[in-house]
Amino acid sequence: MQRVPCFLYREDEHFSLPPMFRPLPRFVCALAVRDGSGAVRPHPRVFREVTRPEEAEVFLFPWDIGQYVDGGALNAVAGVIAGLPYLAGREKRHLVCDGGDGAAHFPLPVCLFKISVTRELAAETIAMPYPLPAHTAAESPSFDWGAVRYDTSFVGNATNEVRRAVAVSVLRQAGTLRVLVDFDDAPVPDGVHCYNTREHGGAARTTARQRLYRRSLKESLSVLCPPGVGPHSIRMYETMYMGRMPVLFGDSAVYPLAWKLDYDAFCLRIGKDAILETGEVLAAWFRSHTEEEARERCVLACRAWNACFAPEKLLPLLLEEARRRFL
Repeated sequence: MQRVPCFLYREDEHFSLPPMFRPLPRFVCALAVRDGSGAVRPHPRVFREVTRPEEAEVFLFPWDIGQYVDGGALNAVAGVIAGLPYLAGREKRHLVCDGGDGAAHFPLPVCLFKISVTRELAAETIAMPYPLPAHTAAESPSFDWGAVRYDTSFVGNATNEVRRAVAVSVLRQAGTLRVLVDFDDAPVPDGVHCYNTREHGGAARTTARQRLYRRSLKESLSVLCPPGVGPHSIRMYETMYMGRMPVLFGDSAVYPLAWKLDYDAFCLRIGKDAILETGEVLAAWFRSHTEEEARERCVLACRAWNACFAPEKLLPLLLEEARRRFL
């Protein structure tokens, strides 16, 4: 795509952060990068930086606002954006990124790129994916079907009641489903492969759980992706990347690039009203589909990630959506 002329706002030159923000780290937004000198630049894959605002097609706020919004300072950060010198009359040409978990409405009509998007926010935001954690990105997708030991798995924390309900439900189907669960609060029926890493502490525990999680991605046909703090789950993207079927929950989340991706071709969806029956729904699905059909979905999930969420593909697609909808 032809690179978009972009004017980058710079802290202390074009805006100042409130005193309560100044001790916090600065996280570069998803549409920018640091160059070799450490300076922030609009991402050169999609932008051509300009220094005169009259030459710009878009204006970019450099920092991800997610940590401020999730920390309860939505109005304060909105005040910073409202004070940008070239905002008036160009609101939708101002690109702002919120990589946080919250699903709050942003009170300014900017072009907002956001991870945690619900149906209520869909008309005013562009959904973007969670970036892969480094420990997952270091792995390669696995299509060694001989290594598969489980129909479904979950390795995660008890951050909400949905996760608890999902874990308990699949464990109850352990006689029908091949299940791997690492969930401290879930009951463990006899004969179930349920690992407990509580004996590890601190960094050792984190490393052990990450190792188990990566192994579970390779050894499972599907991966349970209940929401975490917000309406989405980072593990959906990890599951797609590794070439496994994500199992999604609820009805409110809006997923990135839905205009281009057919999520139903490679995901399993369990609606809000069926969450307590997750185990039964999955058992029924695996009874009615062959393992070859499950593998085909795994391959499609990996292809979808490579086609849309790989770093070299993602930003042009997000900008295409922004130009079509808002610019």
